[in-house]
Amino acid sequence: MDLANLDPSVYDNLPAMMPPEGVVPNFDNPESLAPAGKIVFCVALPLMAIIVFIRLYTRMFKTRAVGVDDYLCIAGAAAVICYCAVVLSLFGKGYLGPHQWNVRLIVINLDYIRGSVAVTCLYGAGAIFIKTSLLVQYLRIFRPSKIATGMIWIGIGVIVVFYIAAIITTAVFCDSSKWPATSNPIEFAAVQAGSRCNQPQLHLSSVQGIFSTVSDLYVLAIPTLLVSSLHLPIMRRAGIIALFLVGLIATGCSIATVVFRFQQLHSEDFSWYSAINMILGGVELIAGVACSCLPVAFITLKSITTASWVMLSRYAKTLRSRRSGSTTGHSEPKLIVGDPTDSRAELPKIPRATITNLRTILRGTHHGQPTELSELSTYNEIRSIDDDYHSQFRSGQSSIPPSARSELVRPTGL
Repeated sequence: MDLANLDPSVYDNLPAMMPPEGVVPNFDNPESLAPAGKIVFCVALPLMAIIVFIRLYTRMFKTRAVGVDDYLCIAGAAAVICYCAVVLSLFGKGYLGPHQWNVRLIVINLDYIRGSVAVTCLYGAGAIFIKTSLLVQYLRIFRPSKIATGMIWIGIGVIVVFYIAAIITTAVFCDSSKWPATSNPIEFAAVQAGSRCNQPQLHLSSVQGIFSTVSDLYVLAIPTLLVSSLHLPIMRRAGIIALFLVGLIATGCSIATVVFRFQQLHSEDFSWYSAINMILGGVELIAGVACSCLPVAFITLKSITTASWVMLSRYAKTLRSRRSGSTTGHSEPKLIVGDPTDSRAELPKIPRATITNLRTILRGTHHGQPTELSELSTYNEIRSIDDDYHSQFRSGQSSIPPSARSELVRPTGL
């Protein structure tokens, strides 16, 4: 029987892939990853938008230091939103999510190819903006370190060149203008199976997955190594590093994507494995945006948390006072005034200085003291929790020779 000359109505019941032995295609209610992908994106995208808004609010109204990294972050967030929108569109049309044998053959058309290519290109664009945003942010912190500056610029160059090359290659391999203008799904599927948009593109996707993992680790290694080498208390160093290591979520997704991309090389179940890779890719990009925003947004988040805690504490204290008053029968609390002749009476304590930014954490020097880390001395991002740090450092600094004080902020071993 000549499948190419079948009645068009017959194509509606033909699967895009022969099912495994004993499996009957289910076109109406198949097992699908699409619902899981929709839930993940619908939950994660609003959270990403909130943290990006907090970052921009912090830079515009608190630190008043909007920079190139902020614009790159905005571009990255826009690319992520477009990426997720296209993936959700593919899920909604039934292109991706079910196993390939549960997808009708007529679904494999030019729109399906264009959507898959758009997702691949948007992933590359999002990765460029997000990773360069992080690296440019590192320049604002670690610029005086020559080794750090070199590592950052090398990373920016390699990342930009690789992803742009991958985007161009994908566009060439899957150029829609070169596809045959046929309404026969069998002919179209045959052309697609033998085109460079099939196996060659899958190999490129696997290489891109490996590069994404390696570049993620490289980007996260820079602040980890530099901060860990500073002469700071262990817990403070751990706290700063933890803000950057949120990117490990992205790295974990990238590693998982590599595994599934290599499995896809040896499987014809394209719609199933592509759905897995696209969901993981979206989570990776969203986590990358969060990682680039947290070191900046931490200022506002900490102030909100502190204010909320103070309000809750005051409210709880008020409730306890009311309950105590009702129990003892007093309608109004009494104001106890201390005896001025009492030697135990103390004057109110002057509030202690608070560490307000990364400058104080990593610098710890007096305002009149010169320091080699000029960008660290002006970078106004991450707040510390320890209110006693200034007094502790001042008391210990008097015993340190002036020539050695600048070493307290100089990265070692890099």
